[in-house]
Amino acid sequence: MSVGDDDLEGNENHDEMLDLLRDLYPEYNDIGYSFDASHANEEPNDDAKRFYNLLKDFQDPVYDGCKSTRMSTLLKLLHIKTLGRWSNESFTMLLEFLKKELLPEGSKLPDSYYESKKILKDLGLSYQKIDACINDCMLYWRENEELDACKVCGASRWKSDKRNGENKCKTNGKRIPQKTMRYFPLKRRLQRLYMCSKTASLMTWHRDHKSKSGTMRHPCDGSAWQSFDKNHVDSSAKKKKADSEKKRGRNKCKEIAKLKPGEKLEVTFYNNRAVGTNHEVFARHLGIIVRDTNIVPVRVHKWNDIGDREKDHMWTAVTDVFTNENMESYRQHVLDHMKELWTNWRSDLLRYNVKNKKITLKVAYNHKPPNGLDKNEWRWLIKEIYSKPNFKKVSARNSANRSHYRKELAHRTGSKPFRQVIWKDLGANKGLEPDLVDVYYTTRKKGTSLPNAETTQKYDEIKTTKEKEPSLSNVQVAQRVFKSKSRDRVVGFGGE
Repeated sequence: MSVGDDDLEGNENHDEMLDLLRDLYPEYNDIGYSFDASHANEEPNDDAKRFYNLLKDFQDPVYDGCKSTRMSTLLKLLHIKTLGRWSNESFTMLLEFLKKELLPEGSKLPDSYYESKKILKDLGLSYQKIDACINDCMLYWRENEELDACKVCGASRWKSDKRNGENKCKTNGKRIPQKTMRYFPLKRRLQRLYMCSKTASLMTWHRDHKSKSGTMRHPCDGSAWQSFDKNHVDSSAKKKKADSEKKRGRNKCKEIAKLKPGEKLEVTFYNNRAVGTNHEVFARHLGIIVRDTNIVPVRVHKWNDIGDREKDHMWTAVTDVFTNENMESYRQHVLDHMKELWTNWRSDLLRYNVKNKKITLKVAYNHKPPNGLDKNEWRWLIKEIYSKPNFKKVSARNSANRSHYRKELAHRTGSKPFRQVIWKDLGANKGLEPDLVDVYYTTRKKGTSLPNAETTQKYDEIKTTKEKEPSLSNVQVAQRVFKSKSRDRVVGFGGE
């Protein structure tokens, strides 16, 4: 554990400590610097709880009137311990001496090195213990986490008493593994190095400060390093090019990120859904909101269980960045859209993290949770939602329906929503109401013609129905031709 020299001098201790905390938990950057216990009591998820605990440690003085906070003092002491190569026991002795002999009664320093590690654990610099086979055949990890013996050599995972053959246990009753690997995750350590402007510049020094005189000052000036850069530059460039050409990347709204304070994006509605220039950004933003567990609670059985307070928060997250002259009149329609996205997201969590991986819910229960969820939230979904008979019944029915629709529904090209096609390509933005015949042809054509016989047959049915009964609305024609398999099949034509 180490901190920068400037931290030891204490020049900008307060600001740098809080900056570190906000880099650790960027989702809470809108919370003020003062600690509010009422927020902490809400504890929306484990990340929030860790954030508030760290925020309190960053702000609490070692004792009343002390200029140094509990966290900064602890970081400095641990830094000195590392530099001086102190043992854990000697560090505990120092803490005991400080608390008993020097500091006022009620000081907030921990009592031991063990307690210090527990406080710093949420900084993300701890390690994970993973049991291993005594013969180094395998790790008891992920799908093998519950095994009691090696799958390769058959050796027992646990230490046993030579006298009676029983497994040895700790005082708390837990069995003792024969061998344990300590895994130090690299990702968070690299992130920490890039958090401080001083260490971040050092991380890129080898690229930005290569010797131009031919003198070797750093390994990056050597032939081996240069040869590596030369051999791998093409693959790196290809990756950057591929990333820039991706049709769909991570679910980020760059347009929103670029907005200045008080600036908003104009959104247009047609048939109660967003269309126009910003319709894609709007839909993506709604998707991000419903996946944000700090806004939308995870532990609810259905959408209607979400309270009005949370829905007000969701609506505020929309109106903070989007505007329309009649925005409030579309509130319920936008929330209905968010309900669809939220329901689909919960189903996608099951599909991508269980079904597609071909594992059982029991195995998934002990796996790493999906991105955006903590372990307890993921386990709650498995136990309270995905394992229930009614959910399994509905899920099986929907899977069968999707399989049926793939065969029965006519071909459609492109990913542009029907409303956007009607709005932009067929003149609805100019006050025109396009006929369903034109809508169907435009959304199904490939080049200048329809792609197959089935699509052509449906197109002819729509034309015939419209010619026989011209008074029918687009919704009525669509329901008659497609037998009203699902009302959402015609919502793009003006249906509710």
